[in-house]
Amino acid sequence: MPGSNGFRHQDYSSIPMPESYELITPTNLVGGVMETKTREDLARVGDIFQSRRVSRIILVHGTLMGSDALGWFGHWKTLAPGLSAELKSAYKSVVDRMAGDRGNFSMEYANLLSELLNQNSLQSKNTSAIKVERFHWTGENHHLGRADAAVRLALHLIQLAELGEERVLLLGHSHAGNVFALVTNLLEQESAGIGAFFEAASHFKVIDGRVDIAKWKVLESKLRESDWKRPKIDIVTMGTPVRYGWSSDGFENLLHFVNHHPVKGTEPFRAWVPQDPRQALAAANGEYGDLVQQSFIARTDFPPAYWSWDAWSANRKLRNLLEGSELKNKRIWRFKQGRRVHDGGKTLLADYAIADETATDVAGHWIYTQTDWLAWHLNEIADRFYLTRESS
Repeated sequence: MPGSNGFRHQDYSSIPMPESYELITPTNLVGGVMETKTREDLARVGDIFQSRRVSRIILVHGTLMGSDALGWFGHWKTLAPGLSAELKSAYKSVVDRMAGDRGNFSMEYANLLSELLNQNSLQSKNTSAIKVERFHWTGENHHLGRADAAVRLALHLIQLAELGEERVLLLGHSHAGNVFALVTNLLEQESAGIGAFFEAASHFKVIDGRVDIAKWKVLESKLRESDWKRPKIDIVTMGTPVRYGWSSDGFENLLHFVNHHPVKGTEPFRAWVPQDPRQALAAANGEYGDLVQQSFIARTDFPPAYWSWDAWSANRKLRNLLEGSELKNKRIWRFKQGRRVHDGGKTLLADYAIADETATDVAGHWIYTQTDWLAWHLNEIADRFYLTRESS
């Protein structure tokens, strides 16, 4: 989707083009990432990343895995900023301890990723190590929460580009992918589209603590300049619901991993839609793939915290901009479309359960970030981004 289209809404009824998706049987490497052969293979993958000048990998969690999933702690920022920050930090620490690498990019995951990809660079004085960082956002399940994350991430990417980093790889789980979609739009919007986006949050007072207004203003000002540094970004999403449109000019490479089990009698690219209570229970147990990815599409948000009229107003304006009003009463219709394939990039419909019985856990939504699957994901990314075609 070119940026000039101005946050075009997602089309749920169209048939995806054959080249936009692929049914694939994943391979969960025996022994995992601690096997000598696997570690040697990932050292090679790290060399491939560096040969394409990937300087940094940014890991971004999805909904409910952030620092303020219900929007409660931000409310206290204006009255007690120190307490608000402490509560957010404590909440995220609890989430990390409870979830680990299940649907979450833990610190252990980030450290392991850095170690595996930089095995050779750490032994060479002439090669810089690939940096791995975790990017946190509130994890709120509404447009405003994702928009604020997109603003902060877009500004961070521009600043990295200004510091000379040539290429950044974004890796996101669940709705983090829709944060990325907004980033691609922000980095390619013409002035009219930029104005509509930033006007949506204009109701916020400077003292409101729910979003970082200062960074919104900095990004808006920078995007209106003619000579800002445009970052090169490669994007990988995992279990991201089909929600926002993608700007094709806002990224270099785009790949989606989706846990999908094709069912006889249904088009292979569609998610299975349960027909009776038994099938509904099977779907909830993840037997047909990622039910969360299938379900959390347009108009499935939670409302912002009830005590902030500013948040409600801004979220409503963003909803109208990003989704429009025509989808208001079509929730069941959208679910029945079984839309798994994104309009932008390539979607890999991977039947993880063939190799891993835990792929059905938590409605099939947590398999992607488990370290046992790290090697397979990295090999697919290296092959599809940096080996099979020339990257700019």
